[in-house]
Amino acid sequence: MGLLMGFEPSRLPAALLDLAAYKLTFVASLALLAAGAIITRHARRNEPDKTDVAVDSSIQPPGLLSANERDAWERAQRVEKPERV
Repeated sequence: MGLLMGFEPSRLPAALLDLAAYKLTFVASLALLAAGAIITRHARRNEPDKTDVAVDSSIQPPGLLSANERDAWERAQRVEKPERV
């Protein structure tokens, strides 16, 4: 619209053009930060729960156990899965 009315940015003082360039750079950096935050939040929302645990199957329960004792023993043997980086 400004070009149609005869406005030419080359006539503006250099300091004003520098200020406009700094503002555009600042706005662009904020937009990139916001986009990264949104993408990160979306990715974390789709990850499985990090409280998942795994039972070390190489360790066998001692002797014959009742169902309650076996469950208690398995709970004691659970280790947390390492977090993905």
